[in-house]
Amino acid sequence: VHKLLAVLSDAQRRVGSDDEKVKLSLEIARVARNDAQAAERAIDAFKLVLRHEPTNAEAADSLKQLYRRSGKWNALVEMLRGELDALPAD
Repeated sequence: VHKLLAVLSDAQRRVGSDDEKVKLSLEIARVARNDAQAAERAIDAFKLVLRHEPTNAEAADSLKQLYRRSGKWNALVEMLRGELDALPAD
């Protein structure tokens, strides 16, 4: 897992377009999210995806799950508040 993450991270640094960086970030996050030692890496990668694609449901759902698993309750609450604020007012 760690070798694969290193290769993907190297590729991410070398690509020029934001779209390619986002795609590689998503792949890094998918690989890292199931490895307890790489949870922070997955969190960082999913956050990068959401900065470029705020409506990416996979990144948002996975990030919330990672926050729960790692006990990052403040970050989870902040994310949920942001989602509530983004809802249209009735």
